[in-house]
Amino acid sequence: MYVDTKKAKARRQALVRDLPELSEILRASLITRYTSCGKAGCKCMSGQKHGPSYTLSVTVAKGKTRQLYVRQQDLAMVRRQVDNYEKLWQAIVEISSINFELLRAQPPLPGRTRRPRSR
Repeated sequence: MYVDTKKAKARRQALVRDLPELSEILRASLITRYTSCGKAGCKCMSGQKHGPSYTLSVTVAKGKTRQLYVRQQDLAMVRRQVDNYEKLWQAIVEISSINFELLRAQPPLPGRTRRPRSR
């Protein structure tokens, strides 16, 4: 497969340039919750639940999850940080793929031939 190395390197540089600020990263899931209080006559008893409220869910170790209530005044910041983590992860995956293709595009060493790719 032919790789346009100039375009691949330009794309890689664009990805690096557009990486989010690392201090603005949060690896977590933001959960939106609606609840019922159970009080007789409350609107939630007729289907109009209370909320939304927001909770962060973070895996801290294998099989261990921590949750944290997110205050309304922190919601925009938390959303931005969670989105930034996703953008960072997607960029890492794409940069890694580009680097792999650039390595594959290198000519073989003198006196060596490339083995056919197995599928």
